[in-house]
Amino acid sequence: MLAPGGEVLAAKWHRPAARTVTGAVLAQHTLMYHVGGSTAVAKFVRGRCVGTTAQHGSLTFSPRDEPSEWVRGGVCEMMHLYIAPSCIQRYADENFASAAAPEIDPIFAAQDPWLQSYFSLLQSEFEIFGEGRGQPDALLLTQSMELVIRHLMCWHSNVSRYSRRRVVPPAAPPPLAPRSPGEPRQAARARGRA
Repeated sequence: MLAPGGEVLAAKWHRPAARTVTGAVLAQHTLMYHVGGSTAVAKFVRGRCVGTTAQHGSLTFSPRDEPSEWVRGGVCEMMHLYIAPSCIQRYADENFASAAAPEIDPIFAAQDPWLQSYFSLLQSEFEIFGEGRGQPDALLLTQSMELVIRHLMCWHSNVSRYSRRRVVPPAAPPPLAPRSPGEPRQAARARGRA
């Protein structure tokens, strides 16, 4: 499923047991959802193991410029969401007052209920239009991308708490200033004299 403009692409893969090395800078970041199959998955970055065992429903974010090695112990069913860096930069420019370039943190096999629900919705889109019934409509992907990027920026990025407050509304209104019990009577008396 390709969104207009080619900045976002969603795909569903059956990845075979293999060892894969990514050394070059890719065109897009990859957000992955482990749908099913083998859970024997390991990720190495610069020779260091950053995680093993990706449970079904877990999420992984692989930045486009992160050299990595993947080892899959069996066939994995995955959904990938490829996100152009320009989408993230545009969202940050519009919503954050920060001089620092926004960076989404690398994630391996994380549990994130919001993103899991999003991928379940995306998966249903693939299943509805699968089996030779046409191509999935890219409208869902196009319309939801800002929400996905917002979630990644607010929960999985280097954006500071101060900048994040511009995006996430406060949970409760600020408390009222404390007052003494006699204050309202004093104010009423003062108005009566004026």
